[in-house]
Amino acid sequence: MTPLTEDRPLNWRQRHINTMRLAIDMWGHEIQIDMLVGEIGELLTLFGRQAQGRAELDDWLDEIADVHMLLMQLSIMKGIKEDEINERINQKMTELRGRIYKDKES
Repeated sequence: MTPLTEDRPLNWRQRHINTMRLAIDMWGHEIQIDMLVGEIGELLTLFGRQAQGRAELDDWLDEIADVHMLLMQLSIMKGIKEDEINERINQKMTELRGRIYKDKES
């Protein structure tokens, strides 16, 4: 289990990773995946609230942050490194740019 305190100062990124590992260690993979599904549901529900004029910027920030944190935990649980995710995002951004430029030309 990851200790709650560190002997040396950590940057915010490493502190966040340590906190996510603590959550995984404490509650386990299954519960954290259930949490992710629930948070994705809350984010989807927010789209309905937006259609009714009941979604504020702060609501979006909360739900996006919750989903983002749990997706980061999922990557830890699946053994996917941050560099691998960033590389895949870069690939997908290149594909997206290609589609954008292709659509602009047509």
